[in-house]
Amino acid sequence: MDLNNKGLFINNKKAQDSIYESGVMVYNCLKLSNKISIDYIEISIENRILPQGYDFYFFNYHPSTMSWLK
Repeated sequence: MDLNNKGLFINNKKAQDSIYESGVMVYNCLKLSNKISIDYIEISIENRILPQGYDFYFFNYHPSTMSWLK
């Protein structure tokens, strides 16, 4: 297995919406890859600190859940 690229999947906090659930489904697919290694984090306006040191960041962005993100 060649996991050269380390990424972070950023999702909104769990809610009763399809945006969160779709993000979880996408993350579950990506974590099966033998080309990348990916971690998962949930953020909100109150908790928006992102860890450093990743090769890439994958945002499950939607204006209705992350409009505060700049």
